[in-house]
Amino acid sequence: MATTARSTLQLIERRWPWLAVSLALTLGLFVCTTLGWWWYADQRDAQARRLTLDLLWLEQTLQRTLETHQRMLVNWAEDLAAPGAGQATGAEFRERIAGLMKDHRALLAIDQVDAAGKRITGLPDYTERPSQLPPLTDPLIGAALVQARALRRPVYSQVIEQGAPLWVLVVPLLDEAGAQGAVLATYNLDRLLELEVPWWFVQRYDLSLVDRNHKRLFPTDVAAAEPAPEQHTLTFGPPDSGLALQAGLHEHAQPRGLLAGLAAAAALLAVTLVWLLQLLRRWLRERAAAARMAHERDELLQHTARLASLAELASGIAHELNQPLAAIANYSAVASACLAQDPPLKHKAEDAVARMGEEAQRAGKIIHSLRSFIQKREVEHRRHAVADLLTEPLALLEPLARRLQVGIKVDARDRSAQIDCDAVMIEQVVFNLLRNALEAVATQAATPPDDAVTVQVADDGEAVAICVADRGPGIAQPERLFQAFYTTKPEGMGLGLAICRTVVESHGGRLWAEANPGGGARVCVRLPRSTLALV
Repeated sequence: MATTARSTLQLIERRWPWLAVSLALTLGLFVCTTLGWWWYADQRDAQARRLTLDLLWLEQTLQRTLETHQRMLVNWAEDLAAPGAGQATGAEFRERIAGLMKDHRALLAIDQVDAAGKRITGLPDYTERPSQLPPLTDPLIGAALVQARALRRPVYSQVIEQGAPLWVLVVPLLDEAGAQGAVLATYNLDRLLELEVPWWFVQRYDLSLVDRNHKRLFPTDVAAAEPAPEQHTLTFGPPDSGLALQAGLHEHAQPRGLLAGLAAAAALLAVTLVWLLQLLRRWLRERAAAARMAHERDELLQHTARLASLAELASGIAHELNQPLAAIANYSAVASACLAQDPPLKHKAEDAVARMGEEAQRAGKIIHSLRSFIQKREVEHRRHAVADLLTEPLALLEPLARRLQVGIKVDARDRSAQIDCDAVMIEQVVFNLLRNALEAVATQAATPPDDAVTVQVADDGEAVAICVADRGPGIAQPERLFQAFYTTKPEGMGLGLAICRTVVESHGGRLWAEANPGGGARVCVRLPRSTLALV
């Protein structure tokens, strides 16, 4: 052990192990930071790819919706422009556009106009054009009409801002002679995007519809929007519309300054670790210096501990041997008295001598048990019935109980319960508890009641409890009851209950005291049930 301590001390005093640890920690932090950067870059690229794919999907969805409407309107326009089309055809046209507008609420109006741009029919019905619809004389609508007739195909107007961004699809009515008029479909772009953009897209991205000047048309709560580097842009509508869809991750989904914060945290952690290592090294050096002076003090402490153990052993032996020695003296006096009779009471004298031998053997067992306990040696536990453990203490205390005129009442229930224990030590515990109960009752001036001292055994299936109750004065200071050298008796040493608690705890049990209902005190021992085979 001395060689190991010396090697440890030399390792603490050297510098290179601490430098190696500091370098390893710093390198580990650098690797973790690099891996974190790679992970962040990979996540950012994956988010960008997903954003591009989602935006393409949205653009195709919108384009498919607009193309479907355009094909339907072109077919209906051909019916209106066909030779022989009359009032019935116009009624059928109104019925068709009513269904289309009902299915798609982004369509504010569908009108049929003549070659001069005047309204012939359409929905909604009105006598005066509503304010939310652009006037048919609007220059942007007029430009779209001219372009549609010239190209002989449907054309979208430029965005008309009238409360909301509006978009007019112009489908020309053509025949062999030329243009007869047009069908105008007016879209509310705000409502179009609200209807076509799914909820998960809105939760995941910030979506904007902007014109060629980067003016935000949707949503309308922001006046202008500059394209950010993280945003992706796709053209919306015809190539000459000037409209574009912009989408980017929500601000909370792309934490700014994450890498800088990560690098700063890693650097701070590295400095902190190096500083803590230096503190640890200094503390270990101080401990090593203190360890150089622990040797003589340890020897002194060990010597003191041995003296204390010897004193405790001597006190315990003196206390525990008091009862068997007193019994030997009593039996000796009985034997002498029997032999002094004329004629001598030979049988009683022989019985007293036999009892003296038993008490002498008991004293030897007590010394052996106490010495084994003090030396922390493992005693031999055997299986015993609780009834057998009560027999000897009750027999020893019978003369004292008769002299004090105090009866001991034993509850016979669960006396067959069995525990694993050192019988001598547990019998001594029961003896001490019963003797204390008898002496407590004897201090009372009144005549002892029938239940002056009771012993009750209870078996709850997991443990066995032995409770000794008395009708004495009760417990004055229960918190000090099991402290060594604390006693309320003038001639007492204060070791009895302290030793009892140590014995019970060494058996894996518990010893406690409490008030006895109706007056007095009750001390209980709880020990585990037997798990050994019967011997």
